Amino acid sequence: MASIYRLKNSKNWYYCITYNGRKYQGSTKTTDKQSAKLIAEARQTDLAREENKIPALKKKSIGNFPILWEEYLKAQVVPDVRKRTASNHFLPVFGNKRLNGIAMPDIRSYQLERKLELMSLGKNEGKREAEINFRSVNYEIAILRSFFNYCIEKKYIDKNPCEGVKKLNELSRLKTLSDEDISKLVVGGQTS
Repeated sequence: MASIYRLKNSKNWYYCITYNGRKYQGSTKTTDKQSAKLIAEARQTDLAREENKIPALKKKSIGNFPILWEEYLKAQVVPDVRKRTASNHFLPVFGNKRLNGIAMPDIRSYQLERKLELMSLGKNEGKREAEINFRSVNYEIAILRSFFNYCIEKKYIDKNPCEGVKKLNELSRLKTLSDEDISKLVVGGQTS
């Protein structure tokens, strides 16, 4: 029989299980009473499985990033070519990782690498400097965030590694004036 209780100075609930004449006690590591009841019942089930040599239930297998990425793309109601195109940037980085091996520092590192890659590009001829920005990197992070939310719904992972990763300022690439531009401004300012 499984029961739960609280100690005077503790917010967490504890379980007490009597099974085949033996007593088992421990913390449920939760402050929620309903969750504590479920944990106590699960612990009692685990004890019965151990005694009867029944293997524990297997968790869903967590696959590699590319396999789950393809699953995510197929699950989309409307196919999005932009997602597949954006994935050309992050699949080489995350392609060899298991899903549960990707954490927030990996996402931030990816974001920084992409930012530096864009900053190293020369000025595009025929384009204003303001058009060269970090919007594409923010879009890629948004796609990753959506992908990880899908994985949470499917119970592959518990936490989205993109949470807490801030967007890049899309207008942070400012135009630097050349010597010629500065001289035009100085001469133009003196004619008044």
